Amino acid sequence: MIELKAVSLFSGGIDSPVATFLAAKELEVKSLYFDNSPYVGKENIERAVNVFKKIQERTKVNGLVKMNHGPNLKEIHENCEDKHLCVLCKRMMLRAGSRFAEKTGAGFLVTGSNLAQVASQTLQNIETENDVSSIPILRPLIGLEKNEIIRIARDIGTFEASTVPSVGCEVLPSKPSTRTMLEEAREEEKKLDVDKMVDRAVGSAETLF
Repeated sequence: MIELKAVSLFSGGIDSPVATFLAAKELEVKSLYFDNSPYVGKENIERAVNVFKKIQERTKVNGLVKMNHGPNLKEIHENCEDKHLCVLCKRMMLRAGSRFAEKTGAGFLVTGSNLAQVASQTLQNIETENDVSSIPILRPLIGLEKNEIIRIARDIGTFEASTVPSVGCEVLPSKPSTRTMLEEAREEEKKLDVDKMVDRAVGSAETLF
């Protein structure tokens, strides 16, 4: 029997808090924040913490954990083809997230992905990303328009905290691939020590509260 527990990938932006809120209606959810320092500013984690506190007021979320992703992002940026960076980054997060979920007895991952809003969320790239997770990935927002997500964010009180100024990823490609095939991703990852990177990320997990 699959445990009704999940780990949500939680950035603190508009989408992931809404996905976490919706998932927490049916599941016991722990949130996982991937810290992309030094490629983002400290205000990003402050935003995530503030947004998470808003979620805590409305749901029974089971804590916020920080995991260091910056070192892995650096290796991807320095060794892999630039246009595939977003998909490779997400694949690494999903690997580490699913490993963490299994360690904590969770049977699902939850993401704030919404179809085709960004390069890593096209149908082809989502299929390529799914390949690396050892547990099912739930995407509560997959069929919603952005205005619908914003409406829910306003209703649950996270929108203002999610939209405070923050620094975007400094290594975001100028032309990210919207159709990274699975074979391409696997070929690029031959340039990396994937197991070592996952171990390092999971080993850095730190409970914030």
